[in-house]
Amino acid sequence: GLVVGLLAAIFLPEPAPSKTAPAMSTKPAPAGSAETCVDGDDCAACVAPAPPHESFFSRVLRMLQYGFWELPGSIAGSVATGLLIGGVITALLPAHVVAEWVGSGFLGVVVSVAVAIPLYVCATGSIPIAAAMMLKGFSPGAALAFLIAGPATNAVGITTIHKLLGLRHLLLYLAVIFFGSLGFGWFFDRLLALSGISVIGFATAAHGDHGPGLIQTLSGVVLFSVVAGQLAWPRLQRIYKWIHKTEEKTMKGNTTCLSVPDMSCNHCKSTVSKLIGAEAGVTEVSVDLTHRTVEIVHEGALAGPELLAKLEAAGYPSTVLEK
Repeated sequence: GLVVGLLAAIFLPEPAPSKTAPAMSTKPAPAGSAETCVDGDDCAACVAPAPPHESFFSRVLRMLQYGFWELPGSIAGSVATGLLIGGVITALLPAHVVAEWVGSGFLGVVVSVAVAIPLYVCATGSIPIAAAMMLKGFSPGAALAFLIAGPATNAVGITTIHKLLGLRHLLLYLAVIFFGSLGFGWFFDRLLALSGISVIGFATAAHGDHGPGLIQTLSGVVLFSVVAGQLAWPRLQRIYKWIHKTEEKTMKGNTTCLSVPDMSCNHCKSTVSKLIGAEAGVTEVSVDLTHRTVEIVHEGALAGPELLAKLEAAGYPSTVLEK
């Protein structure tokens, strides 16, 4: 999906300008004006202005900005958590413990699902953990079951299901995830056994005598740089704001701070920023995803109740924070 979206952003042409109906008015329009045009005819008032042309180079820059900055901003914390847990498993879990107590059969699938459901790790962060599990002797089916059960049991989803559908449906949801993960993990192991394909070598290839190659090393450096930059950037911004706090108070006009607890990713950030920025008098919108707060700089009074109602209608219930 990401690759298709990036290719579409580069190669697809700009959408054709759309036609909009002229605004209704109770005043008679003068003869020959745009408001007297006949249906089906094109005129300056009926045709929306075409969007500004974006060059191929600009699209490539926008693609790189999204792929190496905006998207990693949503998953940097999860990637770091997954790498940390995977590293701990690789370094501290002896392989003979898995071989003696768990084995590479169906019991390993059960153990992986039992660990994955209470230990929520997002889909991106669970990949290093699954790789470490295979490295220590778990079967590929156990790793697949972990990848299915872990991301499906996030706290937000469980809380929402319990709130909207009740405890009975929540237990049914967890049961489907548990037994479904077991079934897919067992089926994957049986499928590999029947086909004669072994994927264990892929998990251990990077730990051979020769070590990682140049491409793997460069990829690791890029990944580390992007993740470290995304983890450090919000903290540097907070330090900068704290240093210039007095200056900002004297230069800015009225400020309002909102708490938006359901804002958790860059898509949420973009949606909330656009919604607030469209309000009359708003001059600046600053979103802090870490603390899930929004600082609004505006001229004059801000229509607080109307803005809160719009945010709640968009799926982001908010409250005003006291200064």
